[in-house]
Amino acid sequence: MNLRVYPRRYRIGIREHVIPGIRNDIIVLPIVECVAPIAYGYTMDGLLMKYHVKPRSGSTVNTRIKFLSHGYGCTHIGPERILVETSLLLLLQNPVFGGIIVFELGCGAFGFKKKVEYTAWMRPDTPIIYVRIQPHSYPSLKSIITHCNIEGEGCSSEEYEYSKIKDRYIELLYKLLEKTMNKPPMEMDHVEVLRDLRIGVINGASNPSSIIANKTVGELAGKLVDEYGLVVVEGQFSELVPDKVLRLARGDKGVESKLIEMFKRSLTFKQAPEQPEPTPGNIRGGIATLEIKQVMTTLRVPFIEEGLGTAGFRIISIEDMLRNGRRLINAINNSKFREASRIYEEHVGLTSFRRGLVLVESAGYDPMTGNVLAMHGVQAIYFTTGLGTPWGSLVPTIKVTADQHAWKRYGGPNGFIDYYIDPSRNKHEIHRELEKILLETINGSRLRHEYNQELLILQGMDGSSIGWETYNLTLQQLYMRA
Repeated sequence: MNLRVYPRRYRIGIREHVIPGIRNDIIVLPIVECVAPIAYGYTMDGLLMKYHVKPRSGSTVNTRIKFLSHGYGCTHIGPERILVETSLLLLLQNPVFGGIIVFELGCGAFGFKKKVEYTAWMRPDTPIIYVRIQPHSYPSLKSIITHCNIEGEGCSSEEYEYSKIKDRYIELLYKLLEKTMNKPPMEMDHVEVLRDLRIGVINGASNPSSIIANKTVGELAGKLVDEYGLVVVEGQFSELVPDKVLRLARGDKGVESKLIEMFKRSLTFKQAPEQPEPTPGNIRGGIATLEIKQVMTTLRVPFIEEGLGTAGFRIISIEDMLRNGRRLINAINNSKFREASRIYEEHVGLTSFRRGLVLVESAGYDPMTGNVLAMHGVQAIYFTTGLGTPWGSLVPTIKVTADQHAWKRYGGPNGFIDYYIDPSRNKHEIHRELEKILLETINGSRLRHEYNQELLILQGMDGSSIGWETYNLTLQQLYMRA
């Protein structure tokens, strides 16, 4: 069986790799909150000059623009700044993005231009636009546009007056769109695609019926690891019950002590009186206790125990993010891109960690967890839901439930849940069907949450069309724990 994917070239360490992208999306990333209205306005004005709005019902599009909305200000300092900067940098490496647009304010704290140049070096076939705007209140300073891999490989920077930067940006936007939309998918053997795939798993469930869903997704993940060598990234590590997860690390005292410390940090965070429970569903109406949810999540993880001899086990903590993030950013700022790519490889493990389970420390808050998974390179997510939620991640998210009432209410052609796990059916048949949904998603089939996320479809005179989507980038809980 062949799958149609978009191969992305990466320079990682001393090697060049091709990693499959199962979407050809364009990401618009305002680095700070105060530049978001400018990023939105410039991009939308440019699109409406060349495209007209059309009904979205039943529409197919050539590419989708994903606009990130967030509340990060300009004055991050200390560990928080490193965490934000590293997170945004990791996000730009996700292979679902075929084009990248970054906006920054000249008065901001980050200085993201060098990070954009590094991203363009690391992804030589990805067109990128970087806009650094100097506000009206700084009339003596020029605004900057850097465009990479658009007019040949590499980056070129230009300075403009504030009044002229919008026109130049729109001109480059059209070139980025053309280059992105004209890149056709390639057919690759599905074993080859799955071997280079990372899938994420999130426990969004808040009722006991989802014990079935979590266990089923865990068994499926174990099957995919064993058969294809996938990497499975578990995002809600803070929800796991320590004694059961520690069994995964038996014999490795270093990993064991690290796990214990992560659990202590998680427990302290959840007990802090000034912080809300990360998953509100656990406390609204007595749906389920946090202990029940911990058990649900834990049931999904031990699949890796059976394969400890052949599959790997790895954890990524906030300390890892801060330590490696500082090294990564320092190397980039000193233009040591090859060294930075080795640090990136060490942190994300795209080549050195070929198969098995990655546990990433995060709070049990689904939008934040989904973004953390996207930052660690997952191309798709399995999301178990109990009561049903319309939330959708930046990457394709397969929503499954074992709750019959949730399926009747939110499933079907007009809902946003993709699959019902019927406990009376054969387990292996369910695994085959869940795997089939993943393969269809890789092959371009749209999931239901993706239709819900789509706000606008724009069509050009040549028949090409663009979908416009907005996403909330939520990381505040990570900041609190740093």
